[in-house]
Amino acid sequence: KPDIPRANFNDIFQAFVTVFQVLTLDNWVTVAYNTMSTSTPWSLLYFVIVLCLGSYTVLNLFLAILLENLDRWQGDDDEENEQTEAAGDDILKKSLELAQKEMDGEGDGDGFQ
Repeated sequence: KPDIPRANFNDIFQAFVTVFQVLTLDNWVTVAYNTMSTSTPWSLLYFVIVLCLGSYTVLNLFLAILLENLDRWQGDDDEENEQTEAAGDDILKKSLELAQKEMDGEGDGDGFQ
Protein backbone atom coordinates (compact mmCIF):
# COMPACT_ATOMS: atom_id res chain seq x y z
CA LYS A 1 0.00 0.00 0.00
CA PRO A 2 1.50 3.36 -0.98
CA ASP A 3 2.18 5.99 1.63
CA ILE A 4 -0.94 8.18 1.49
CA PRO A 5 -0.69 11.57 3.21
CA ARG A 6 -3.17 12.19 5.98
CA ALA A 7 -4.52 15.28 4.21
CA ASN A 8 -5.89 13.98 0.93
CA PHE A 9 -8.89 14.11 -1.38
CA ASN A 10 -9.53 10.36 -1.65
CA ASP A 11 -13.04 10.50 -0.19
CA ILE A 12 -15.54 13.22 0.63
CA PHE A 13 -14.84 13.24 4.37
CA GLN A 14 -11.08 13.54 3.91
CA ALA A 15 -11.66 16.23 1.29
CA PHE A 16 -13.71 18.30 3.75
CA VAL A 17 -11.10 17.87 6.45
CA THR A 18 -8.32 18.79 4.03
CA VAL A 19 -10.12 21.90 2.80
CA PHE A 20 -10.75 22.92 6.41
CA GLN A 21 -7.07 22.42 7.14
CA VAL A 22 -6.16 24.61 4.17
CA LEU A 23 -8.64 27.31 5.23
CA THR A 24 -7.13 27.42 8.70
CA LEU A 25 -3.69 27.73 7.07
CA ASP A 26 -2.50 24.72 9.05
CA ASN A 27 0.38 23.26 7.04
CA TRP A 28 -1.39 24.11 3.79
CA VAL A 29 1.86 24.33 1.84
CA THR A 30 2.60 20.66 2.49
CA VAL A 31 -0.93 19.73 1.47
CA ALA A 32 -0.56 21.74 -1.75
CA TYR A 33 2.84 20.20 -2.45
CA ASN A 34 1.55 16.65 -1.90
CA THR A 35 -1.44 17.33 -4.13
CA MET A 36 0.75 18.81 -6.86
CA SER A 37 3.12 15.84 -6.70
CA THR A 38 0.30 13.31 -7.08
CA SER A 39 -1.72 15.18 -9.69
CA THR A 40 -0.77 18.24 -11.71
CA PRO A 41 1.07 21.43 -10.82
CA TRP A 42 -2.08 23.29 -11.86
CA SER A 43 -3.67 22.12 -8.63
CA LEU A 44 -1.81 24.98 -6.95
CA LEU A 45 -4.33 27.26 -8.64
CA TYR A 46 -7.09 25.46 -6.71
CA PHE A 47 -5.33 26.14 -3.42
CA VAL A 48 -4.78 29.80 -4.23
CA ILE A 49 -8.46 30.22 -5.10
CA VAL A 50 -9.59 28.35 -1.97
CA LEU A 51 -7.28 30.44 0.19
CA CYS A 52 -8.34 33.76 -1.30
CA LEU A 53 -12.07 33.14 -1.38
CA GLY A 54 -12.19 31.05 1.76
CA SER A 55 -10.17 33.45 3.88
CA TYR A 56 -12.21 36.38 2.61
CA THR A 57 -15.48 34.60 3.37
CA VAL A 58 -14.41 33.33 6.78
CA LEU A 59 -13.02 36.73 7.74
CA ASN A 60 -16.24 38.49 6.72
CA LEU A 61 -18.34 35.91 8.53
CA PHE A 62 -16.27 36.31 11.69
CA LEU A 63 -16.49 40.11 11.53
CA ALA A 64 -20.24 40.00 10.90
CA ILE A 65 -20.80 37.80 13.95
CA LEU A 66 -18.52 39.97 16.06
CA LEU A 67 -20.23 43.21 15.03
CA GLU A 68 -23.71 41.74 15.47
CA ASN A 69 -22.90 40.65 19.01
CA LEU A 70 -21.32 44.01 19.77
CA ASP A 71 -24.45 45.83 18.56
CA ARG A 72 -26.65 43.51 20.60
CA TRP A 73 -24.47 44.02 23.68
CA GLN A 74 -24.54 47.81 23.31
CA GLY A 75 -28.29 47.72 22.70
CA ASP A 76 -28.83 45.86 25.98
CA ASP A 77 -26.76 48.45 27.83
CA ASP A 78 -28.74 51.28 26.23
CA GLU A 79 -32.03 49.73 27.36
CA GLU A 80 -30.72 49.23 30.89
CA ASN A 81 -29.44 52.82 30.99
CA GLU A 82 -32.82 54.13 29.81
CA GLN A 83 -34.63 52.11 32.48
CA THR A 84 -32.21 53.30 35.17
CA GLU A 85 -32.55 56.91 34.04
CA ALA A 86 -36.35 56.64 34.01
CA ALA A 87 -36.35 55.18 37.53
CA GLY A 88 -33.97 57.92 38.68
CA ASP A 89 -36.20 60.58 37.12
CA ASP A 90 -39.24 59.17 38.94
CA ILE A 91 -37.41 59.22 42.27
CA LEU A 92 -36.21 62.76 41.63
CA LYS A 93 -39.74 63.95 40.76
CA LYS A 94 -41.21 62.38 43.88
CA SER A 95 -38.46 63.87 46.03
CA LEU A 96 -39.03 67.31 44.54
CA GLU A 97 -42.80 67.04 45.02
CA LEU A 98 -42.29 65.97 48.63
CA ALA A 99 -39.84 68.82 49.22
CA GLN A 100 -42.29 71.28 47.66
CA LYS A 101 -45.08 70.05 49.94
CA GLU A 102 -42.83 70.35 52.98
CA MET A 103 -41.88 73.89 52.02
CA ASP A 104 -45.51 74.82 51.50
CA GLY A 105 -46.42 73.33 54.87
CA GLU A 106 -48.61 70.63 53.37
CA GLY A 107 -46.34 67.75 54.33
CA ASP A 108 -47.20 65.11 56.87
CA GLY A 109 -44.00 65.63 58.81
CA ASP A 110 -42.12 62.54 57.71
CA GLY A 111 -40.32 64.18 54.79
CA PHE A 112 -37.65 66.82 54.72
CA GLN A 113 -37.33 69.14 57.68
